[in-house]
Amino acid sequence: MSIVDKLLNPDMIRMFIPFAVIALLGILALTKVIIRHRERMAKIGMGMDPDYPPHPEQLSPQHDSLNRTKSPY
Repeated sequence: MSIVDKLLNPDMIRMFIPFAVIALLGILALTKVIIRHRERMAKIGMGMDPDYPPHPEQLSPQHDSLNRTKSPY
């Protein structure tokens, strides 16, 4: 039996699936960390304080997609 036949054995494939999932989750977590770091560095480069809390108006937009003011009623 060759190495290829051993690797394509269904039992071996079932064994590699958890390793592949763990590797992909690690790659996704690392990508998220890198993107956050780049966004933070970009804010600092533009003179913004990335740790400063956002203004309350930025948390809840006052306009919907048609640019109309939302009614509180």
